[in-house]
Amino acid sequence: MARKADKRDLRDVFHEKKRNAVVLSSLATIHTLCRQVMERQYSARHLHSRLHQTFLKMSADGVDVNASLGPRNLAKFTGFLDGFYDVLKRHAKLHGNIVRRALHHRMFSLQLCSIHHQLSTFLRQVGAVDGFPVEWKSGFESALRQDENVLYDTAMTVLKASSFLSKEYTSLGKKQQMEVLMEIRYELARPVHLSPVLEDVLKAIYRKLTRLFGWDLTERLRRLPRWFLPLSSIEFSTSRDQLVKHKPIYRGEIAVEDDYGLKRHMIVMKCLPVDAGQNHIDKMLRAYHEFMERYGDVDHPNLLRMRGANFVSQTAYIVRDYAVRGTVTGYLSRVKQEHPEEGLEELTLRFLIQACEGLIYLHEHKRLAHGNLKTSNLLIDHRARVVIADYGIRFLRERFRVEARLSELEEARWMAPECLQSNRNVQTSSQSLTAAIARDIYSLGMCIVEILSGDVPWAGTDAMQVAELKRSHSYVLPRITSVPGKIWSVVKKMCATDPATRLPLRDVLAELKNLDPHDLLHDPNAEEAPHSTKAVVSDSDTDSLASYKTTLDVFEGSIVNEGAKQAKPEEVPAKKGTEKGTEEPVSTSNTEFDAYSSGTDGSFDEDEGDCKEIPIAIHTNTQIQNAIDYVKHAPLDDANTLIRHMEVIRAFARAEANAIHDREGIWVIQNLLSQFNNRQVQNVAMKIYTEMAAAEQVNIAEAMVEHGVIETIFETLKNPESDRTEVTACVSLLLQLMGLSDQATRAVGAKESYVSILEGNDHVHHRSLQEIKSVLARFKQTEGNALLKEGFHVIAIKKLTEAIQLDKKRGIYYADRSLAYCHAGRFHEAAQDAERCVRYSPFDVQGYLRYGIAMKHQKRYTDALVALKKGRQVNPNSTQIQVMIDEVKKCMQKK
Repeated sequence: MARKADKRDLRDVFHEKKRNAVVLSSLATIHTLCRQVMERQYSARHLHSRLHQTFLKMSADGVDVNASLGPRNLAKFTGFLDGFYDVLKRHAKLHGNIVRRALHHRMFSLQLCSIHHQLSTFLRQVGAVDGFPVEWKSGFESALRQDENVLYDTAMTVLKASSFLSKEYTSLGKKQQMEVLMEIRYELARPVHLSPVLEDVLKAIYRKLTRLFGWDLTERLRRLPRWFLPLSSIEFSTSRDQLVKHKPIYRGEIAVEDDYGLKRHMIVMKCLPVDAGQNHIDKMLRAYHEFMERYGDVDHPNLLRMRGANFVSQTAYIVRDYAVRGTVTGYLSRVKQEHPEEGLEELTLRFLIQACEGLIYLHEHKRLAHGNLKTSNLLIDHRARVVIADYGIRFLRERFRVEARLSELEEARWMAPECLQSNRNVQTSSQSLTAAIARDIYSLGMCIVEILSGDVPWAGTDAMQVAELKRSHSYVLPRITSVPGKIWSVVKKMCATDPATRLPLRDVLAELKNLDPHDLLHDPNAEEAPHSTKAVVSDSDTDSLASYKTTLDVFEGSIVNEGAKQAKPEEVPAKKGTEKGTEEPVSTSNTEFDAYSSGTDGSFDEDEGDCKEIPIAIHTNTQIQNAIDYVKHAPLDDANTLIRHMEVIRAFARAEANAIHDREGIWVIQNLLSQFNNRQVQNVAMKIYTEMAAAEQVNIAEAMVEHGVIETIFETLKNPESDRTEVTACVSLLLQLMGLSDQATRAVGAKESYVSILEGNDHVHHRSLQEIKSVLARFKQTEGNALLKEGFHVIAIKKLTEAIQLDKKRGIYYADRSLAYCHAGRFHEAAQDAERCVRYSPFDVQGYLRYGIAMKHQKRYTDALVALKKGRQVNPNSTQIQVMIDEVKKCMQKK
């Protein structure tokens, strides 16, 4: 036994030295790269020195990093090295071009600053602050100043030379010259992280280039468009691989700046191919400016946000947010596969309502039409909401008369017949807005058909035949049997042949809200339709986007990849007989994007080093991994052994919550609970979740919500056999999750039945119930006020009403709803809410103010003045009260 123990000790020492040698080798490689980044050496060496000192301190006196700080912590540290290596490699490629080096200097500094912040957070998390190089800001700022001085001296020397970049820049065309000048202006427009020295360098380069080009950017642009987004600000995972084959769609990241450096945001870049003969700068500027002014500031929970555009790049493009969960049809399909026993009627109806609300906002508030609505443009975001994408793209295509590709003939399945009968595309100009809105309504009806039937419209019929059929003036939409009768009556009105008789979207929304989820169930008595919807369209002809499961980790900025895992692209894999979509690695995020994803990771980074294999070696053969592996494949007839392994997980749950999450421990336990109906197993699972929640990490709480822990809690609560101890544990866990994550609060508030379950359980303490209802009410109040600021008065009233139903004696909720009623022009109801606010909160001046506003708009000036004067007695210093009193007096004088 002693000899075996000695052998194990020798193996541990060997593996420890091997791991340390690999990390030291990575540090040496990074040090070599630091010398290649030209005018950034001081700040790069400063970060390298801090990382090196941290590692030496962690492994001092022969102490194994794995044993002292845990395998996950070493994985995070090597992740910092990977991120630093990628930053250096990217900027080392700029060697020889002083303009590019100056343009990227600010971004390089922010990336290093972000890694510093991540390292500080890491040291605080592991409790290893004493003796570690924690203070770094003063040294980093000093190094940055040295780098900027070197850059300034180099730039001034190069600018004085007569041959300054003459070969490279004098041969550029007008468009390329304009792109360079606009990138410089883009950097100069960011004064927050731009030092005076760097600003002087960029201005000097700009002046030199304008003299070299013989013209100034101000001759064409008085100011840089606020929506301009240069290609240099977009980072692609590897090369610019396409998301969808034969279509100019790419995925990448943009960096959003804040006081702590950079935070990455996943985006999709869509290129618009333009014929060379029409590639005129002024024309493109006007077209993109008009497009972004009309569509760029759209802000609604159910519309995918646009981030920017670029019309001077080699290929013009627009940038929008990336919907991580793919298309609505793909998402519903994955949920159905994961939970085949549960109906999707309620979720489907919610998605249809959200799509309708987003389109209503686009039509009514922005006076715009989508122009190309189909289910591949109905996506699901990280909050499991429907978001409409790619609105207005057809507007740009028409401006440049881009001819449709053959694959775009598939759009005829969703197009209104008048689009094909008139032999022209959907127009989105103000002159034909009414007609364009009618076409959007038809397309939404076709989307509803596809969502409910699971097949594209006219499946089994060639797209060319569909187009010819719709061109016929005798065209009538056939009955589709897979769409239930009640919803079919709505779809039939939406897809009427005469555009003038189509059901308005407001009426569509009302009809959908009046439907019961069970109305979406298939009607077995429906007659067979003449046109089948059984076939599925070829994947190569769709723009479907779907996300795949990946466990990733990011610390507020630079990528920290804990292994060789990469996510698959948005594009759904092509079926047999179709062309396969190309793949591109997905940039990382600190949450698990999709609980209903499928497939294995299959992409690789170009610049991956050997050190990325370290976390894989460390994480294997641990107690946690062995326990999770057993639970994952546990026989259902051996509960005692199963519980023993689950107790091992519980013992590590708080300290190693992230390791359990990384090894899909939450998903494994949830999958076990769905198959194994055992109260002891369920109790241990709840203890594991409680310990993990006690780690107080937001990403852990959100992962638990994503994997359905909230649903599991309420399944236990509504079980009449659950005793007081089990109920108390569930309620305690629920409060922990709601305190950590808004996503948990949103999940609890999304179903009215959850509150009813809590109220109907005698074991739930009344104080805990009141606390849960108070948290929900405050959350709904926050949502309502945010919607009110954005102009969504009706939705805001609905949210605030839900808050009042949860807590009926909070005066501030009535005051906020009174304000929402005022904005909606419902002044009588606003006055009633103001009175309730005064009744429950007599010392809150908001109630008197809201009542005065409501009375003023009803021209009851005397009542308004009385209420406002009472409010002034409550708070004599309220300027709002005094301003409103003055306004009421002026109105009384005019009367």
